[in-house]
Amino acid sequence: MGYYIAIGALFALSQLFCYAWFTPVKTPQPIPSSRFDRWIALSLYGLAYFLSLLRLPFAVLPYSIKLIRFLVFKQHYQVSDYHILIEGLRIVGDFANWVIGIIIIEHIGIFSPVIKWMLFASIAAEGIRLFAEKGQMILSALWQFLPHRHLANWLNKKTVLPIALRRYCHYYGLSDNDRIVYILNTLRNYASANPDTSAKLAYLSTLKITLQKNGMRGGHVRDVARGEVFIHASWTSDPWVLIGQALRRVPWMFDPRYLRRPFYYRSESNRLATLFVLSNFRYCPTYAFYQFGHEIKAARYDFFYRVLRYLNFDIEPQVQADGTFPFDR
Repeated sequence: MGYYIAIGALFALSQLFCYAWFTPVKTPQPIPSSRFDRWIALSLYGLAYFLSLLRLPFAVLPYSIKLIRFLVFKQHYQVSDYHILIEGLRIVGDFANWVIGIIIIEHIGIFSPVIKWMLFASIAAEGIRLFAEKGQMILSALWQFLPHRHLANWLNKKTVLPIALRRYCHYYGLSDNDRIVYILNTLRNYASANPDTSAKLAYLSTLKITLQKNGMRGGHVRDVARGEVFIHASWTSDPWVLIGQALRRVPWMFDPRYLRRPFYYRSESNRLATLFVLSNFRYCPTYAFYQFGHEIKAARYDFFYRVLRYLNFDIEPQVQADGTFPFDR
């Protein structure tokens, strides 16, 4: 266990160093698309889909707790709600669920080697998901918590700084709105050599800061008509999150030339949005890593709804006209 903790700590420290040293350039060189990028995106999505089905045993306990809470207390924590304590408890609960699953699997008598290895594969799948999704969320939150403006002002007083740190000082010395302009300029420069990505980013006018109490996991996360994607002010401290959210939630798919309306979220637009992020992973590597982990959790819904539709039992709700999706169904 100590070995894994040491590896995790080393990974976290190295990534936090990369956050500081590789602050995006405002006007970077274009990054042309390639077949390799598309192959990587499809491979990661396919792997996430497979791991999503492997980790299904770890979905039993969280669903049971939600069901008991709803039946006994008539309470349900909606996806669109946001409370930092509850979000923190969700992360703790995910890790606790994984540990409990490991303990149960290790102590129950399993006579079939096939079942035993399938359960251990499930443990591995959930471990990869937690490392990629929740681990990246924790690192991003830690980075956002740091007093970057104060650090930037302090570093600016130094006479000699490496170019990388001067770029850090410049970006983190900006106001939140100026950071948004900076990052959108970065993203559009990255995509200028990619006609497909540029055409889809044309549907994005800006990233708009909304109140911290407004949940951004789901619900009203964009204004389709205005081309605005909503963010929290604290996210401007993680430029890779801004780029990733811009790619993930740009409303190009609401144009019927890309996807007919009405459409499904779980089994249609989610896959398209995920592949769009993964295809452009070189623009925001840390967010793409998170997206891969998140898809390990989310892809099971795609499988579930497709199987039911194949059996002529279509219960999947469609995305509503305002761009929202009823997650809490």
